Amino acid sequence: MHTVLIATNLVANETCTLPRFKHSTLRGALGHGLRRTICIKRKGECATCSLLKHCPYTTIFDNTVTQHEQIPLVCYSGDTRTQYEPGEAIPLQITLMGPAMQHCAYVLLALQEMATQGLGKERHKFSLSDNPPQPLTSELYSTPFSPGTYRLHLLSPLRSKTGSRLTADLAIPKVLQLAQRRLQGLQEYHQQPSPQFLTSLPEAQEISRNLQWLDIGRYSNRQATKMKLGGFVGTMEFSDPTGAAATMLSAAAKIHIGKQTTFGYGKIELEGI
Repeated sequence: MHTVLIATNLVANETCTLPRFKHSTLRGALGHGLRRTICIKRKGECATCSLLKHCPYTTIFDNTVTQHEQIPLVCYSGDTRTQYEPGEAIPLQITLMGPAMQHCAYVLLALQEMATQGLGKERHKFSLSDNPPQPLTSELYSTPFSPGTYRLHLLSPLRSKTGSRLTADLAIPKVLQLAQRRLQGLQEYHQQPSPQFLTSLPEAQEISRNLQWLDIGRYSNRQATKMKLGGFVGTMEFSDPTGAAATMLSAAAKIHIGKQTTFGYGKIELEGI
């Protein structure tokens, strides 16, 4: 199983102010850029379009069409600055998976359109540091990890639910469950059987955790309202007696876990200690 990573920098052409957490802004601008680039009915509704099931935009951005829980795109930037001067850059990572991978060329065009049209309410103009960026295709599952002690970094809010309520206490077993669900969902999207290590939840013993809740505000165009979506950030340490937990988390780190992954939530990184 493979994913496609598009990594680039958006270089400011003018002085500008952007939100501290830009995931929603960047994803929204990318979606608008894609529609402007490929849509033959720009003022029409997607739901009534005859090309609905074959459209790159609905495939990548709208899971109401595919009726699948997974959205095959992650848009992430770890840059939390709010002020930019001309020449300063915003690092951006776009991960495509499943059926979105075949539309990589359209996403590259949408990136250029996004930079040209501008970001934020003021439509601040940017340029791409490399035009076009070079997509990197990589294997999702790496060589199995060895038993050992690991530190897991939660770099952007990890948001999940237990039943109908937000998870209030995040422990390693829950994180592993989220990783397993994410990877299994992607396997289903590809219509491929899951690897053996995904068939059961691996054993891991939590050693310590240092987490805090972080709320991020975003504006929902679909609901026409401001929303506050939060999740856990920080670090967790655990021992892995078989290496299966680390192997699972290493794969999940490439595609994020939990809720709102397409907006950059649930970015994790694994470190051996």
